[in-house]
Amino acid sequence: LEQLLQTKTSPKLRERALFVLSQSEPPKAREIVTRAAKGEFNPDLQMKAVQSLGVYGGGRNRQLLSEIYASSNDVALKRQILHSFMVSGDRDTVLKAARSESNPELRRQAIQLLGAMGAGAQLNELYASESAIENKAQIMQAMFTTGNSARLIELAKGEKEPKLRLRAIQLLGTMNTPQSAEALTSIYSSSTEQEVR
Repeated sequence: LEQLLQTKTSPKLRERALFVLSQSEPPKAREIVTRAAKGEFNPDLQMKAVQSLGVYGGGRNRQLLSEIYASSNDVALKRQILHSFMVSGDRDTVLKAARSESNPELRRQAIQLLGAMGAGAQLNELYASESAIENKAQIMQAMFTTGNSARLIELAKGEKEPKLRLRAIQLLGTMNTPQSAEALTSIYSSSTEQEVR
């Protein structure tokens, strides 16, 4: 199988060989999958290896993915690794990327993935520590994805930044829950700002 990965045979055949290796127990199989994930064979196989490391999870796989993420400048690869963290349920690592990733596109994706993971506590923590308005708006969108109407109601009533307050109100309007309808009615009654109303 290792020799098959090194040949110029059909991509489908190489992917199948990698799949079999990723399902195998022997340490040698894991070592080959690790080499593929580090890009030793070819870029397509690297993406597939990263995918399988996320699917099969485990601390060792997450550690390896973290190392590859930290050492790479390839945005597509890093995007795939973030997705693999999401698949393996690694909220803390996705939160770390949402906080510190220098690439705005990857940072946005990490925020979206937190929403897809239902990571309400991490999103609340991230919102509290974030200062950029556009990132806070992305975090609100992720809160909407998790169905966190309680937090959006708080932001619609108490957020000091007008753009963010309006965004929270808009998101509540699309939630279509009794709590959001009640909150919007209350905000409408108590507000004197025409734009808010």
